[in-house]
Amino acid sequence: MSTADAIRDFFQRGESGEDAGNVEKLSIDLGLSRATTYRLLKLFQSDGTVMSLLKRKRGRPDRLTIKYSSAIKPAHSYN
Repeated sequence: MSTADAIRDFFQRGESGEDAGNVEKLSIDLGLSRATTYRLLKLFQSDGTVMSLLKRKRGRPDRLTIKYSSAIKPAHSYN
């Protein structure tokens, strides 16, 4: 069973993220820490879709996109 399926089933059974016992069991079933499980439950509750659980890029977002960085380079050219 995928993580998304397990979390969807968790809510369909009427279980709540407020009960630490339920979350502990789910985290063991998923092989994740309780903190990560709570984070995924919160994401799913806020968006209500499986897409919110997809893996996202980790870390700090890039400061400049390629579009803007290519526009900046010519402005600093001293040739």
